[in-house]
Amino acid sequence: MAKELEKAKATMEKAEKEYRKACDLNKLWQKFREAYCAYLKKAK
Repeated sequence: MAKELEKAKATMEKAEKEYRKACDLNKLWQKFREAYCAYLKKAK
């Protein structure tokens, strides 16, 4: 039983790290998009 709990906990921690990484990437992508849109408006 304890082994199963340890396994589940490790899996949850891994998933949380992946989720945080994805959120950070999403924020970066939004910043990039905003900057790119601003650049396009200036270029016109």
